[in-house]
Amino acid sequence: MSITAVIIAFASSIFWTILPPYMWDLGFGFLDIAIVYVSQSVVMILFSRLLGIFADSLGRKKFIVGELVVLLIAYIFLYLCVYSDSLNVLTISTFSALMGLAWAIGSGAFAAAITTSLSRERTGFATGLYVTADTLGWTIGSFVSGAFVDVFGMGLTLIVSIFVIVLGFLTIGFYHEKTIRKPISLRSALKDSWALSLPSKDNLLVYLFIIVAVLNIGAAIFFLVFVIKFYMIVGSKTMYGLLSGISGLLSMLVPYFVGKLSESVDKEKILFWALIVRVLFMAVMVFSWDLWIAILFWITPLWPIVMLELISLTTEYSIENRESEAHAVRNLIGMVLQTIGNIIGGLISELINVEANLELMAIILGIGVAFYALGIPLSLILYRKSKISS
Repeated sequence: MSITAVIIAFASSIFWTILPPYMWDLGFGFLDIAIVYVSQSVVMILFSRLLGIFADSLGRKKFIVGELVVLLIAYIFLYLCVYSDSLNVLTISTFSALMGLAWAIGSGAFAAAITTSLSRERTGFATGLYVTADTLGWTIGSFVSGAFVDVFGMGLTLIVSIFVIVLGFLTIGFYHEKTIRKPISLRSALKDSWALSLPSKDNLLVYLFIIVAVLNIGAAIFFLVFVIKFYMIVGSKTMYGLLSGISGLLSMLVPYFVGKLSESVDKEKILFWALIVRVLFMAVMVFSWDLWIAILFWITPLWPIVMLELISLTTEYSIENRESEAHAVRNLIGMVLQTIGNIIGGLISELINVEANLELMAIILGIGVAFYALGIPLSLILYRKSKISS
């Protein structure tokens, strides 16, 4: 499972990492980049929870294989677009939507399968392994992405992704599921997928998902602009990819140890302190154009710590045998708010014409930080609620 996670992450990151700078160099604006992100998010909003319910019911392995199939289709489609010189907002958005469908099919099932592979008391450790494997794939993809596009071009980069995805079909064949629930009807699944409730331990998932919501809207607004700002600061796609790879390398090591730490220290407490440090970094980067501060922010592995705790707590708070659905709902909420954040960021950038005056980036970055900072008091509330519950 961990090897398959590395493969899927690599295949996704080798192009996805470099996509915003690539579009920027082709003459696309912030609103165009936002549209591409939104097309992915809408698909995930529509299908994530429904497919998570089916994954819990019919078997998670089928849905992980389905994710690989759609990823393969997406990259073949994009390769044909590059080969025929037909890259535009529509074709890139179609590729993004296919990527969103792939993640909707398999992301909830994958997170649930690997985080429940050990006992409930060891979800932190299992999640650490998962995040480490996922980050390793993103790290390798990030290292080679910028250099591949600069040196070999987009076509060969996509061919490498296609080859790696094919390897994923081989590794996932070694995974065998332990338990499968009773099949559910399409009607029941559809009804459950649009229900506004999800059973959880003392409703703690509600508080957790509110944190997911504010973090995703804040990050979407902030990073829509910051990825381009960072690209401009470092000066090339090769350096952008290299630094993203270094960030991934550090992020790969941290989740394993934090996952072990989560078995002895409250996960909610780790989440709280990680958010404080990340918000302070983001606030500095609202106005700073300093190269070394930007690099330090980019490579410091805070986001993997936050994600580790969000994933681990989702499994911990969920009802047994409904973990895929819980992770799918977490992804769904994240996608909804990411969509809103990308739309807000794109529209504001268009309204104030950021492309003509890059100093105005600070407005959008500041709004993103304000939303993201709401996660700090909310995580403190979650910690207190979890203590009462326990």
